[in-house]
Amino acid sequence: MNHIMDAANRHCAFESQAFVLNVTGVMTDEIIQELGQGGSVERLKSGGGYSATVEPRGRYLVEPKEEGEGILYADLDFDSITDAKTIVDSAGHYARPDVVQMIVNRDP
Repeated sequence: MNHIMDAANRHCAFESQAFVLNVTGVMTDEIIQELGQGGSVERLKSGGGYSATVEPRGRYLVEPKEEGEGILYADLDFDSITDAKTIVDSAGHYARPDVVQMIVNRDP
């Protein structure tokens, strides 16, 4: 598994309490040939591709497709957003003006 993509997708979903639909590109030999030679093109390798659907608590709805092209299907349960907000509620109980306040000094 691509550990960087795994961590980024799951963190983004958990922190934002939202669904994350992630799709990365696939580099084929045909694309590399179209780009031509020179510069960084010589370092390109064919492969890649990482697609995933993550729910608001950071769990995959279907296992990620880690290589090549494909289609992932998932049913999104929007009630899970409410469930996730009981863990990380950035607009609810964390938003406490009695504990945190921002003061702007407008003096030059």
